[in-house]
Amino acid sequence: MIAWLATLWLAGVGLAEQEADSANETCQSLEDTIARAAEQWPSSPHYVLEDQISRSFIAGYNRVRTGGEELRADTVVIFPMLKFDTWYVLAGLDGCFVFWTELAPDLMQKLMDNGPRGPVDPRDEEF
Repeated sequence: MIAWLATLWLAGVGLAEQEADSANETCQSLEDTIARAAEQWPSSPHYVLEDQISRSFIAGYNRVRTGGEELRADTVVIFPMLKFDTWYVLAGLDGCFVFWTELAPDLMQKLMDNGPRGPVDPRDEEF
């Protein structure tokens, strides 16, 4: 599972490529990426998060990230791998795939819960 997403990441998809400032910049379609992920994980349903929940996740993620660029996205999709107690999160901006991560469901919930509340202390043992 992780190898497939890592291949996407190593193929040149990263947070640094989020902004389509240049006409020459490539855009890997979020829709195509979601379709490939659904084919790769046929037993896992996927869900496009509602707008407010997406914003909460993004805000929470940006508060606890430990480096790199801030996540900017307008679409967040989760693939819960219930057998493995892992959720894969894919995100896009303006239809382009820009981000993925693997999270435990409880951490995903904490990020969404704490996103709109203000800074989260990353030393919190629950994180």
